[in-house]
Amino acid sequence: MSEPEQQWYFISVVNQERYGPYSAEQLEGFAKSGSITKETMIWTEALQNQWIPAKNVEGLFPPAEDAPAAQPEQPARPQLLTGAPASAPRPPAQATPLRAAPLQAQPLQAAPLQAQPVQPTQRVAPGMIPSSMPGIAPPAATALGAAQTSTQGLASESSEKKILPAFLLCTFVGVLGVHRFYVGKTGSGLAQIFTLGGMGIWSLIDWIMILCGSFRDRKGKTLSEWT
Repeated sequence: MSEPEQQWYFISVVNQERYGPYSAEQLEGFAKSGSITKETMIWTEALQNQWIPAKNVEGLFPPAEDAPAAQPEQPARPQLLTGAPASAPRPPAQATPLRAAPLQAQPLQAAPLQAQPVQPTQRVAPGMIPSSMPGIAPPAATALGAAQTSTQGLASESSEKKILPAFLLCTFVGVLGVHRFYVGKTGSGLAQIFTLGGMGIWSLIDWIMILCGSFRDRKGKTLSEWT
């Protein structure tokens, strides 16, 4: 019977993965193509549990041309046993290169400027005060006249009745509505007589309004003066 084919395994220095089994002829082909270097770790059944560098396998790499004269004795190295290939070699994995997408510059867009219309300047004669020019306040005399008109309007809205008499009447006989008879509100005064000032709540509200100066007479004018 023929001796069985010796199977070889190696560990790739690229990805640290184990490949095999390969025959001796396949291993020699890997060494010639550069897939296996002298530092590649090799294993076969004859080595038991020990992995050795490929340079220690006799006959795997050609001998050096300028070999030194005296070589120290080395332990016996395993020899290649040629034979039929056991299986096709599996090429080591190849890393796919990464490609970065090119950067594209974005053009800058400037907003168009809008011109503001210029307003014509009005010319006035010396000594005259412009009254219709935009941005110019009215004369002080006009403002004073408006203030006087407003004061007269407020004075005309004030009632002739005084706050103090209405306050005293509401305080002492407010449940009888006497303070409403004083300002001319006869109907609501009679209603307060029959309801005793709305059980005191209505007269209390009138008392607060008189004290705050917001109570009005029959004509709707506010009692604004105490005496």
